[in-house]
Amino acid sequence: MVDDLPELVHLVRRPSWMHDALCREPGYAALNWHPRPRESAAPAIEVCQRCLVRDECLAFALDNDAHLPVGVYGGLSGKQRRRLRSQRAAARRERDDRGAVVVVLRPGRPTPT
Repeated sequence: MVDDLPELVHLVRRPSWMHDALCREPGYAALNWHPRPRESAAPAIEVCQRCLVRDECLAFALDNDAHLPVGVYGGLSGKQRRRLRSQRAAARRERDDRGAVVVVLRPGRPTPT
């Protein structure tokens, strides 16, 4: 438990971008941000699609999923984040196997030119 303390402190200190998150607006407090299995996450995901800090939120969730409550972060449900993490890992393995570079973008990011 003591070994987890640095990670927990990191979560308590909210990154500054969280202040700009659309989900923190009072009008969205009633949305179900933490749907249970078989409950729809669509309304929360729809709000995330319009959020200015969606990419930062998704990166935070991908880095801290083990310590976050189940729910919608960065426009993805927990299941969608697990799928994305799995796809990225597969792309890394493929790159390692072939020695080639495979670019895996975060959803919502423009394609590099």
